[in-house]
Amino acid sequence: MSRRISIIIVLVLLSGTFMRIGGKDLDSLVSLWRNYTINMEFDSVITSGKEFFHSADSSGDMYERCASGLYVAQAYLSKSQYDSVFFWLSLVENDVETLSDSQMKIILYNVKAILSLSLEVDYAACFEYLDKALSIAHETASEESERSILCNIAGIYNSIQDTTGLRYAVQAYELSKKARDIHTLPAAIVYIIRMNILKGDYDLAEKYVDELSGMYREIHVPQYGYMVWLLTAEIMSHRGDVPEADRCYEKAMELSDSVTYPTRISGYLDYGTFLLHNDRPVDAERVLLHGLSVSREKGHFESMSDYLLRLSEVYDYLGDKEKAYDYYQQYHVFERQNSNNERKFNQLRMMYQTLMHEKEISLKDLALMRTQRRNILVGSLSLVLTVILASVCVLYRRKNRMYRQLVENHYKLSQALSVRIQDAEDAPECDLKDADEALYRRIEGLMKNEGLYRRSDISLEMIADRLETNRTYISNAINIKSGKSFYNYINSYRISEALHVLSDEHNDIPLKALCEDLGFNSMSTFYRAFQKETGVPPSAYREQIRRIKLSS
Repeated sequence: MSRRISIIIVLVLLSGTFMRIGGKDLDSLVSLWRNYTINMEFDSVITSGKEFFHSADSSGDMYERCASGLYVAQAYLSKSQYDSVFFWLSLVENDVETLSDSQMKIILYNVKAILSLSLEVDYAACFEYLDKALSIAHETASEESERSILCNIAGIYNSIQDTTGLRYAVQAYELSKKARDIHTLPAAIVYIIRMNILKGDYDLAEKYVDELSGMYREIHVPQYGYMVWLLTAEIMSHRGDVPEADRCYEKAMELSDSVTYPTRISGYLDYGTFLLHNDRPVDAERVLLHGLSVSREKGHFESMSDYLLRLSEVYDYLGDKEKAYDYYQQYHVFERQNSNNERKFNQLRMMYQTLMHEKEISLKDLALMRTQRRNILVGSLSLVLTVILASVCVLYRRKNRMYRQLVENHYKLSQALSVRIQDAEDAPECDLKDADEALYRRIEGLMKNEGLYRRSDISLEMIADRLETNRTYISNAINIKSGKSFYNYINSYRISEALHVLSDEHNDIPLKALCEDLGFNSMSTFYRAFQKETGVPPSAYREQIRRIKLSS
């Protein structure tokens, strides 16, 4: 299965209890929007929310303006229309911060948390926003919000495959059970199942799948049924029952058109990966290409790099080296590129068009306004594409110049360091009465003579067993003598060998094979470690260092 699984969005809803006295019309609309959201009728929220927003904007009612603006942003988030989310947040965010309404702030922070994860894959920022929302929920005794936020925190841990999130999912589950909250409970159950699958407790995971299945039979929401089939397939796959897993995936796919886009995208990725790992590359290609198309259409950046990497593996399996390389390059470009400039450009474009057209016409002319906006977008498309392409070309040239300079600097520095290291090795041995020094030399012997750093399962315990000491002594010796943590110390040997291999113009080993030879558990870990050391990705380093050597 993919290592990155999309968070299932649990929207924090306005409960209808406000700090302000009155607002009867708003209370009724909030209740209506809440029901629309629960039933995933997001277009209805957007249509009525916009009308109420413009009415409140005209009358100068900041409170009603913020409430309706937040609901419209939330509805666009559910549809994965991120530019629209940013635009509507920009209209109300500052005002929400100045209001004393805690529930609005909870919604604001929850939406920003999901954006941080879906667009920027920034887990730290996502957790920070949810933590703010959770603190407000505690202070105001907002139990409904607390349950939803706990689910989303569990979702962060689920995304990074960390079972620490199980306790948050269990808390959300218990609170939802107590409150008979049938809207938050399914999400809590899903995260409990995923965490138990990660832990390898498939029996307990199946028990909760049965509970979710019972909810689906009672409340026939397609999203529940989709998750039942998807999670059952995952459990069957782990248990080795490939035919049953395949049947369950097919059942899930039959319901995919009825679920939210992030959930659907995650399902396509899981199914495609399953097909690839079970020697069905043609079927995997079909599912993954469809999932990638949906991801691109909806701007779901969190999953796109996984799709590109999986498709590279599919075409490598099929023997189409050209396509495999193309998708692999796209994967690395996507991992490197900074999407902030493009996103800001889209925000400014949408803001300009909306402010110039939507605010100049009356609410009765909204239908005409939408037609005008579509015509303007079509008319300006060629100009927008020209600007984007020109920007991409400039950035690409700058990037290559930057990579070459970084590689040259690193190459010169490494040459100088190698001389100093050789001088140090030729110098008389120091007094080995220093226990840490003596132990460190023995550790160095294991690395240099046996290449122990290439073991993917290397650990402090393994080295301690080899040297007949304990892990604390090993850790202290490495920290004191190298000034590095254990894993940074191991990675320094791995990256040093990677640099040597990539600098050899006669060695064209694929990067994936090199990653495995060096003991890295994943390509992403290899890339992060390499780029931290050199400032450039391995593929760019190989290209630039060979050019430098040819020109010298």
